Amino acid sequence: MGGNQDGTITAYTDGSCENNGGEDAVAGAGIFVTENNPLNRAIRIPNELVQSNQTGEIISIKEIAENTPLTTGLDILSDSLTMVEGLTRNLRKWENKGFTNVANSLEIQVTVARMRARQAPTKLKWVKGHAGIRGNERADELANAGRQKNEEDLIDLTIPRDLRVTGMKLNTITQSMAYAKIREELIDSEGYEKATHQTSTMKNLHLAKQSVS
Repeated sequence: MGGNQDGTITAYTDGSCENNGGEDAVAGAGIFVTENNPLNRAIRIPNELVQSNQTGEIISIKEIAENTPLTTGLDILSDSLTMVEGLTRNLRKWENKGFTNVANSLEIQVTVARMRARQAPTKLKWVKGHAGIRGNERADELANAGRQKNEEDLIDLTIPRDLRVTGMKLNTITQSMAYAKIREELIDSEGYEKATHQTSTMKNLHLAKQSVS
């Protein structure tokens, strides 16, 4: 596997999406280390996940963190400032509010779990996209190739119990956050009520709605 002189692997990650934001959107993720490296990936984002550039971005970061040997240092270079800042400076804030109203919250939580499971230094850095940086350009090419694949890739979104962060911290909760979290548990991504819910949860939703109206 390719790496620096100290054994650390440098990986470029990227996401791609055709018709981003549309109903017919198709997304991919790309990972580039060195030419012909087994860690290079062109990933087709499964249909059950949101098809967007950001989904491709976070999945590419998750996959390289997951598939690089745990005891090997890893430098991840991404051109997504949203994901880089989300996994660093914004992470504690997002965790404190239970990832409420955070896009790609499940994928982000899984990625954080994969990075925390690593036993060697893991760094995340933003690089400017489409600026002639070879690694970034190759990751972009692989992301485009991924979204053009006929078959979806299998993406593991499980989180070990000891690495799972759940719920909001009580000292950070506002009434509007509580309402948003309860509603998030009851309403799916398309705005429909989820099939199963408890009467007590519905009552809590009503009370929260009253408190913020």
